[in-house]
Order: sequence, then C-alpha cells, then structure tokens
Amino acid sequence: MSNLDGTFTSALDALAASAEWSDIDSYHPSSPFDEIPLYSRDSDVAFFDGRPIREANEVLLRYSARFLADLVGAVERTGREPAGRYLRMISLLELSD
Repeated sequence: MSNLDGTFTSALDALAASAEWSDIDSYHPSSPFDEIPLYSRDSDVAFFDGRPIREANEVLLRYSARFLADLVGAVERTGREPAGRYLRMISLLELSD
C-alpha cells in the first residue's frame, strides 16, 4: 500500500480543492441529501497510472475517511450544527476491488 501521507497527498489535496470539498459552507444548510463527488472522470485520478486498482481504491478510501473526519470536526467546532445532526458518509459505486 502506498503511503497516504507521502506519495499521493498533494495530488489528492488538489483534487479535493477542485471538487470544492474543503468549502465547509457548501455542506450547510444541506438538502435532504447532498453528495459532492471527489472526481467524475478517470483523467482526474491519472496520477494513479500504473498502480493496481485495489491500491488506488484503498488510497482513495483512506483519504476520504480522513478528510470526512477532519470536516466533521471542523463543522462541529463552528457550533453551527449540533453533533450528529447530519448524515456523514462516504459512498462507493462498486465494491469489486
């Protein structure tokens, strides 16, 4: 497995920024269900080129989980939403890899 804190961190941070993941205000107020994808095209994750799909998926999942935890912490520190009042999730399209 690749080191999340090294090899792909800057590329994933840039991807999250381009997807506007880091804009806390985009999560509030939320509709009954709102999902912001990290990427929509294979070219968005071309930096994984040559890596096994399983490894790329694991890196993406670990990054997403850490990002979500950081975001939830940031939202709760603002005091705008009571803890646990909103849905927090990472959705996957396939579970094959």
